[in-house]
Amino acid sequence: MMEMRRITAWPGTVFENPLLIYKITSETALRYSKLVIKYLLNKQIIKSIYVQKQCYDAFFELTTEENSEKLVVFDKTNSKVDLCIIIGGDGTVLWCNSIFTIDKQRPPFLTFNLGTLGYMTYYDCDMYRDVLEELLSETNEKTHISYEKRSTLFCKFISVDEKDESEKENSMIALNDIVIERGNETHLVSLEIYINNEPLTNVKGDGLIISTSTGSTAYSLSAGGTIIHYDVDCLLLNAKCPHSLSFRALVFPRDINLKIIVSQDSYPAWVINDGVNRIKRKIKQGVEVSLSDKFCNMIIIEKFISLPIKVWRAKLIDQLGWNSSFKNNK
Repeated sequence: MMEMRRITAWPGTVFENPLLIYKITSETALRYSKLVIKYLLNKQIIKSIYVQKQCYDAFFELTTEENSEKLVVFDKTNSKVDLCIIIGGDGTVLWCNSIFTIDKQRPPFLTFNLGTLGYMTYYDCDMYRDVLEELLSETNEKTHISYEKRSTLFCKFISVDEKDESEKENSMIALNDIVIERGNETHLVSLEIYINNEPLTNVKGDGLIISTSTGSTAYSLSAGGTIIHYDVDCLLLNAKCPHSLSFRALVFPRDINLKIIVSQDSYPAWVINDGVNRIKRKIKQGVEVSLSDKFCNMIIIEKFISLPIKVWRAKLIDQLGWNSSFKNNK
């Protein structure tokens, strides 16, 4: 039975313009990226291979006179990317998600794991050729290829002071979480929380974490939040070290809008999306956070991953040590 929120790739889907993103600080990731670039350069179906500007020179040496025009510097406003090939860990996936404009649907992600946990990276790097052959085959109708939909968060900057126009148009998107925190301040922050514009509570502490179900195994989990399967389309509200023993994480459905305002008696707070961007919020300023209508689609090829739930379970038990027994260390 197909798992919830899996969309089968439509027959005849062709990927011609991939973007390659890799973990810049990893020599291993660069080595595999060069192998992938070399493979794509010699693939007739590929029209353009987009790479980030800082990586262009490292890959250009792989080109020949016949295929050098295929290698193109990525521009988030003009590049017509139809596939993202990611080599790294979950942090690399988050970075890739952040480089696309907020108003556009992300191309599907094909993820190769070089990270620690790798909740969003499915394929072993040594499988790159087999995986790409299966995905880029012109004769394959791709009925055995599906997209695993991951919810994303939309965060809009607001102010309760009508005269404050400074952040009116600013916004950001996140795949894991939006964090509102005290940052380097030595004092606690005081935050007002509203759900659909109705007051919920005030929280004093180190801050708040608003995460997707995907992000429930990230920062929120470290702060004592619950683990939610990524198929659940929800947002999770959790506190960082609240000045209360009774605060517990809350889970909300898709149609809920959370508004967080820096209280009158608070010090400034910082808003961070997926650990990528960091923006300051002063008294009477805040954010509105809701589930976005843009999803992050992970490519699942049944030939290599027949049951993603088994992969998720393995990472939960083998890497997080979920429900592990006490061991006799004698």
